[in-house]
Formats: sequence, structure tokens, C-alpha cells
Amino acid sequence: MENHHHPSHHHHHHDKRYHSSTSQHHLPGNSSRRWSGSTTPQAQQGRREWLWRKRLELELEVHQLLAQQEQALRELHLIEQRRACVQRQRPQIIAHILLTGLVGMLSPGERAYHYMLERLAQEERYELGQWNWCQAQRSKLTGQIATINVELALLDAGI
Repeated sequence: MENHHHPSHHHHHHDKRYHSSTSQHHLPGNSSRRWSGSTTPQAQQGRREWLWRKRLELELEVHQLLAQQEQALRELHLIEQRRACVQRQRPQIIAHILLTGLVGMLSPGERAYHYMLERLAQEERYELGQWNWCQAQRSKLTGQIATINVELALLDAGI
């Protein structure tokens, strides 16, 4: 696309920076541009700004995941309360079975009791799954943030 026979006017400011090193002017256009482009203050500043934005996005995602985890914990607490409530009803169900002589059979009340406990167990598994998924995502994002922090530190140190 670009004409490699004469230096492109877009990259003229790069040439000034390496004026003392005459060998730079004899390199093929692409490699000299890539080499000088990656080390210019403008390119470093652009990279730094992109890393800051990316880090901010990742940190916001981490906060959203924390909020989801807190919601899952609230749901798990509610499930625990509902389970305790259901279990408190069991003596009445058993008393009803004994009074009606339905021993050895699952009465509608006993069936409903087991169904409710199973439903609560399913909800509990779901909420635990949500919490664990959020935890795994947070670990992944935290690793990406740490990588960005290392690169920013290297840029600030001029490495």
C-alpha cells in the first residue's frame, strides 16, 4: 500500500530521533518503522493509556462478579432458612401419617416434603455453581490485571 521507495512523510519525526545513527535510514521502511515506532514516547503513551483503560474495564468486571457472588450468598442464606422452615413441618407430616394409618406409604404430605427439599437442594446447587463460576472468573481477571500492572511498571521504568 505505501510506497517504500521514499520515506513516508507520516514517519518523518521518527527519523529526527535517530539522526545520529545513519544506519537507521538504510533499513527497509517496515522494519525501521516497527523498531522506532514501538519505542517512541507517543507509542509508549498510547500503549500506557490503552493498558489503563483495559485495567479499569477488568476492575469493573471484578466488582460486578463480587456483586453476583454476594447475591448468590444471600440466596443460599434464604434457601437455608426455607429448608429449616420445611424441616420444622416434618413432625406434623409424620403425625398426620400415623393418625391416618398411611404408614409404609408416602402420603401426599410426605411426597410434598421430599419434593420441597429436593427443589431447595437444586436451587442450592445452582447458587453454589454461580458463586464458583464467579470465583473462577475473578481469578482469571485478577491474573490479567496483574499482567497489565507488570507491563505498566516496565513502561514507567522505561524498559
